[in-house]
Amino acid sequence: MLIYEVIIEQMIEHASRAQPIECCGFLYGSGQVIDGIQPASNQKESSSEFLVPPEELFTFFKRLRQTGKNHLGIYHSHPYTDPLPSQRDEAEFYYPHVSYWIVSLKSIRPEIRCFRWSQGSFRAESFSTI
Repeated sequence: MLIYEVIIEQMIEHASRAQPIECCGFLYGSGQVIDGIQPASNQKESSSEFLVPPEELFTFFKRLRQTGKNHLGIYHSHPYTDPLPSQRDEAEFYYPHVSYWIVSLKSIRPEIRCFRWSQGSFRAESFSTI
């Protein structure tokens, strides 16, 4: 998985602005290269869970069809915990074909990890920035 450094920076910025609630959004691109980000609203307005409003999901997928880009990832933040999928993350994950990114703001320096759904749970996935 390749991701543009500016996308990483934008995920961190979104997480920082949204704190103390979890932020969330979508990642897109071509092939296995993430070159776009679409921040979303957290309808739950919670520090421990997120829900993207249905109208924002509709708008995102409509935009993908118009641009020919592919849905490549979902991201959200953990304002106070490590960047590891929670039980809720696993129970409510609906897009097993895309990468799953978590931005942790637990420490002074934000940490980002990437995961893939495999055999009923998340597995850490390496990524490179370009």
